[in-house]
Amino acid sequence: MESLPEVETGVVGLHNTDRLLAFVVPTLNRKTMSVENSGKQDQHAHSATKTPEGLRVSSGTLEKDVLRGLSQIVPSHSVPDTVLIVPALPLTNHGKVAMEKLMKMYEKQGEVNGKHTDTGDVEIIREKLQALWKECIGLCDDGVVADNAHFMLCGGDSLQAMRLFDYIKVTMATASEGLLEVILDGSFSDILKHITAAHQNPVKKLNKRLSEDSPSVVLSKKRYQPADLGFNTKGIVPPVGSSEGGKRKFLVVRRAGDVVFQDCFPNRELVANTKEESDNMDRVQEEYPSLAHSLLPIDKTNLTVTSGSPVQPTDIQVLSGDRLKPLNLQVRWSSDTGKCVDASPVVLVGSKRVTVFIGSHSHRLQALDLSTGEVVWERVLGNRLESSAVVSRCGTMVALGCYDGQVYFLSVDSGETRWVFQTGDAVKSSPAVDLQTGLVIVGSHDGHVYALEPLESGTVLWTYSTDTPFFSSPSCCDYCVCVGSVNGHITALSHDGNMLWDFLTDGPVFSSPCLSSPPSTQSMSPSCPAVFCGSHDSFVYCISSANGSLLWRFQTTGKVYSSPFVFDGSPWGIRTLVAIASTDGTLWVLNGEQGTLEASFSLPGELFSSPVVWGHAIVVGCRNDYLYCLEISRKE
Repeated sequence: MESLPEVETGVVGLHNTDRLLAFVVPTLNRKTMSVENSGKQDQHAHSATKTPEGLRVSSGTLEKDVLRGLSQIVPSHSVPDTVLIVPALPLTNHGKVAMEKLMKMYEKQGEVNGKHTDTGDVEIIREKLQALWKECIGLCDDGVVADNAHFMLCGGDSLQAMRLFDYIKVTMATASEGLLEVILDGSFSDILKHITAAHQNPVKKLNKRLSEDSPSVVLSKKRYQPADLGFNTKGIVPPVGSSEGGKRKFLVVRRAGDVVFQDCFPNRELVANTKEESDNMDRVQEEYPSLAHSLLPIDKTNLTVTSGSPVQPTDIQVLSGDRLKPLNLQVRWSSDTGKCVDASPVVLVGSKRVTVFIGSHSHRLQALDLSTGEVVWERVLGNRLESSAVVSRCGTMVALGCYDGQVYFLSVDSGETRWVFQTGDAVKSSPAVDLQTGLVIVGSHDGHVYALEPLESGTVLWTYSTDTPFFSSPSCCDYCVCVGSVNGHITALSHDGNMLWDFLTDGPVFSSPCLSSPPSTQSMSPSCPAVFCGSHDSFVYCISSANGSLLWRFQTTGKVYSSPFVFDGSPWGIRTLVAIASTDGTLWVLNGEQGTLEASFSLPGELFSSPVVWGHAIVVGCRNDYLYCLEISRKE
């Protein structure tokens, strides 16, 4: 901080462990300018204020210069929430900076600023809020903030939102419940109404949760604080809502060919489908039977299983991508997420709309209309999003993990927070839903796997821990469970934990295996699914789940971090197709039976996201900050 030309000396400290304060003694020339300017700006809504102790809070040019300078030399999380200008740093009898005295000066300054705000005059509050808004984002003083402007869409981030929240709390003596969520999700007008209402009607603690039907209510996060994990499973409420509501049918499509058709009864205030909507979903199930029921029953009497040493991919023809491509890929739409996308999209097929959920490193979770790419809603969460989302069994919530260590449960219709569960470290693992119990299961970098009951309380039902973080996701069928590992192995386990076979690749396996109906041309039991998986050795492998033998492999032009997606190719005259992405930015569509190339498309960024297919569309996230939807068609 002292390397900045505006700063002679300074000190940084935490106030109540949640606000980072910087006390700055300006250089002589800036100190003189600050004193002169403060005399001219007494009528400004956010002018400098002098406390009895001599503390000066300059929210004008000097503070902006300090914050702007710090943002260029320190990480964003190290930029102070508040900069306070002081004539000198107070010292203790031992010659150390008297931090306690500085903190008291800050608290008294907040009281003084609060008294300067006429909380009964909406226009004065509007003027002050505009000044705070522009200061936090770094906009020019003569700019005007529109009533429908959104803080995050005007260039703000979550840390700047916290800074705005802190400024409002200090200068307006307002810290009402839900204020931060309004800043993150609402417009300027929403924030103004919230502050005004808080002054006119002080918030009282409620014993009951406010109604979600009221559009003016901003729901606060419901946090579960981990305590004694002992519980009575008999008291668990099944994850099915009231039968008084209409029947909701939906289909969820996730990475690695994870397709689930659901038919359940949510609460009546969430959905009441008409007969026409129900018929629409019946047609979806009829038109895509291979998606809703992709795995065939296993006849274990016909299986020949070998275990022990890894299977080596020898004497197998390596297929190249030089043959004629009968299919064509072209971009239908793209959506800017703000920062690079490592998460994989999730598609929710409902009776009215097909929605795509995607998170990115910009902290944003977007819900998009698959047909048009229009944003249905967007939420800014507490940190980066690398975890892919999952839809709850009841179909009303979308859950995903975050770098802030939390698992968020949001409404699929509006993005409102239902509740939040706090783990001990970053959550990069993608949650999974147990279709029998409705439990949401997720791994954390704290070394635990959590099973969460998704309705209301978010109770932890059990945990499992290891000494290492979780990376690849396992895939299972009636016959086996397959998982990849960073030592290059793709392993099949029986459901009681015994190894059935082990296949060795030449690179780490971060890709999650995809199990699907077997290629019809291969000599294997027709009831055994094939295992499709990528590796950092640049190959995509198709392996027999019966004995681990290699059926085919395809060499891409980059490392394969993503998971394959196997889908029906009959609309294009091909029995089975496989979509896969390589890290060099290439999206590949392969013939699932032969492993030959059918189409490819190069995107302008690295691909770590896994493609998801619905209908004629392939959706994939890219590290150039965009989510892409590509159309599959016949090549002219």
